[in-house]
Amino acid sequence: MGAKPPAYVQKAWSAKYVYDDEKRLLIPKYAGSKWGSIKEYGEDGQLAYQDWWVRDVKVEDLEASPETQMINLIDEENTLPTINESEAAVENLEEVPAGSPFEPEEQSEPLEDFVPSPFSPF
Repeated sequence: MGAKPPAYVQKAWSAKYVYDDEKRLLIPKYAGSKWGSIKEYGEDGQLAYQDWWVRDVKVEDLEASPETQMINLIDEENTLPTINESEAAVENLEEVPAGSPFEPEEQSEPLEDFVPSPFSPF
């Protein structure tokens, strides 16, 4: 059995960028094909994303400058804020949509006593 080929993400991560002087583009290349996001340097020096490529096929247009703001949950004393029960409580359980993973499950029959498998190593 041979080794698995690299995943798409790994190929995009391992791609080497080639700079196109005429178009001001950074083009990621992996094994001779475009893999990853093509970036453009504007005249003002800003880097803008253009599109995502997989094996020389354009897959997706990217937002030129995506939102990168992070929300810091740690306060000035380097502690995480705590949430008390009243803030975390669900107000109306009836409003939970059907099929939601948060919907409480109803058990129709009581569970039988657990009997471990005779083949279990534990």
